[in-house]
Amino acid sequence: MISQRTIAAALGLSRASVKNALNGSGRTSRKLSETVIDYARTHGYSGRIRPYESKPKAKPHGASNMPVQVAGGSVSRATFEWMTTMLDWADTGAYGARNIREELI
Repeated sequence: MISQRTIAAALGLSRASVKNALNGSGRTSRKLSETVIDYARTHGYSGRIRPYESKPKAKPHGASNMPVQVAGGSVSRATFEWMTTMLDWADTGAYGARNIREELI
């Protein structure tokens, strides 16, 4: 397996430049990014490669990792999302279709 450090040494670049190129950062030129990505793919780099100037998925508006206040205390955002999904299933009668007992709520 080839590392970012190895790619940097082979292409005469800094490790930061290679990291930016592989992460799709706009801090590198398109030509440099394509060169680094081509070298990485042909030499078996197994890390994540994102195309030039691509952006990671943004969280939906208002989403955060902050706890959510519910009756009886607060829960994590993930737990709250799970709870709302379960309650939506209960309202639509989806429990029978999913073989989930309603007593779990």
